[in-house]
Amino acid sequence: MAEKLGRFVDERPLTLTSLTVSWLNAAIRVELISRLFLLSIIALIFAKITGSPSGTASNRVLFSAVLGVAVIGAIADVAGRSATTEMIFSSLGVINVVHDSFWLVIARALVRTVPGAVGFGWLYVRRGIESAILSAFVASVVAHLLFVMLVAVRIL
Repeated sequence: MAEKLGRFVDERPLTLTSLTVSWLNAAIRVELISRLFLLSIIALIFAKITGSPSGTASNRVLFSAVLGVAVIGAIADVAGRSATTEMIFSSLGVINVVHDSFWLVIARALVRTVPGAVGFGWLYVRRGIESAILSAFVASVVAHLLFVMLVAVRIL
């Protein structure tokens, strides 16, 4: 099994620069796709459906678009995680895997992704894409640093 796991390990060391670039890349990529493109398109469609004047959207339309993007993000998260998990387990030859119920998986994904998506979506709508990217980057760094500190405390 060790030789099978070796395929998933990268031998290059992680540096502070590589981690920072990785977190910044993730923040820019997600915010551009989720907020700038998807949220804007959904808000435009909702504004056309509700008959808003050209170039304007009500707060209700914008908040509905933010919630729509949050739900789409949660569904994409579940789909990505299940595909990745299935691929890893099948390549390792694991047969008896305990599966959680579908609704439990969906609930965990919603709890994990919706608060951040709503917060970043609100920032995008009110303050612009730069604020959403910066806040996603800071949230990522803080989350990873908290994780490292919690792991370090448990090890020591």
